[in-house]
This record gives sequence, structure tokens and C-alpha cells, in this order.
Amino acid sequence: MEPTFWHFSVGNLMEILTVFGGLLTVVFGAGRRMAGIERTASDLKDDFSEIKTDVKKLGEIITQIAVQKERLDMFDKRMDDMIRGRIRLLPTKRDEL
Repeated sequence: MEPTFWHFSVGNLMEILTVFGGLLTVVFGAGRRMAGIERTASDLKDDFSEIKTDVKKLGEIITQIAVQKERLDMFDKRMDDMIRGRIRLLPTKRDEL
């Protein structure tokens, strides 16, 4: 009597199907996770480009505020000079001579 290698029982078949199903679950689960990671990386890339744009706009706004502050400082200086009489708004008779 020769040994047979292809002798399967229902238990052996169930075990093979369980192992195969587990492997498929791991493979497809990893694939889904990788797709999720790729989507997350793409979303982060988009968010980063939006942040770069916002930072650029913020820099422009800060520059505008600095220029406005300079103008206000110059205006305050002119007002102080006018109050102290260093600047005349209307010519006087002395200026005409």
C-alpha cells in the first residue's frame, strides 16, 4: 500500500480556506491602508500649499500695516509741528516781504 498525499478531510479543507481567507484579509487591508495614506498625503500637500498662500498674504498685510504706521507717525509729527507753530498753513505778511 502506497501513501497518498492528496487525502483531504473536511477539517483540513476548512483550515486551508481559513488560512487563505486570513491572507486575503491582510493583503486587502494593507492595500486599503496604503490608499488611505496616499489620500492623506495628498490632502496634506493641498493643505500645505494653501498655508503657503495664506502666509504670503499675511506677509503682504503685515507690510501694508507697517507702511500705514509710518504714514500715521509722519502725520502725527506734522500735527505736532503745526501745533507748535513750526508749520504755517496760511502765509503771513512777514512771508510776503
